[in-house]
Order: sequence, then structure tokens, then C-alpha cells
Amino acid sequence: MRKAEIILQVLRQTTPVIGVARQTDLMPSVVQGWTDACLKAGGQGLKARAVGVDSQADTEVEELKATIGELFVESEIKKTRLCEGPRRRPNPDPAEPAFGRRDGA
Repeated sequence: MRKAEIILQVLRQTTPVIGVARQTDLMPSVVQGWTDACLKAGGQGLKARAVGVDSQADTEVEELKATIGELFVESEIKKTRLCEGPRRRPNPDPAEPAFGRRDGA
């Protein structure tokens, strides 16, 4: 029987530590030590995962806030341009009419 199977039997409470120890010719303290170590490592793994997920979520939120800010600024620029109307190039030759045709019609 593999170590993982022994630990799972104890954790699932299908067989008590003493029973598993007898079946596998191990000391009950060894089986209990493996079980305790497994629970401790599992708890640490879950805590590390939770911290990693939180920091990843925080990073994603910050990136999204930056994107929203960029889009807001872009939107404001477009609104300003719409309110100002189309931009006209300055007329370099004052004798030339700014609008209409050149032939005077």
C-alpha cells in the first residue's frame, strides 16, 4: 500500500490509524505523523493559493483601472474635438478666399 493511500484511509476515516498501522506493519505514530504532515502541507498550500489569488486579483484590478482611465481621457479628447468642430487650416494667402471656389463664383 502506498503512503498516499494510507493517509487517505485515515483522513476518510474508513480505517483508524491503529488499523492502518496493523495492515501495513507500521507504527501508529508513523502513520499519524504522515497524516499530520499531509494536513499541515495542505493547509499551507491553501493559504499560499489564497494569497496568490488575492494579489493576482489586485494586479488585475489595477490594470483595469488604468485602462478605464486611458479610455476616459480618450473620450474627453474626442468630446472636446466634437464641440470645437472641424479644424481648419490657416489660410496662408490672405488674397485667396478661405471658403468657396477660387474662380470667384
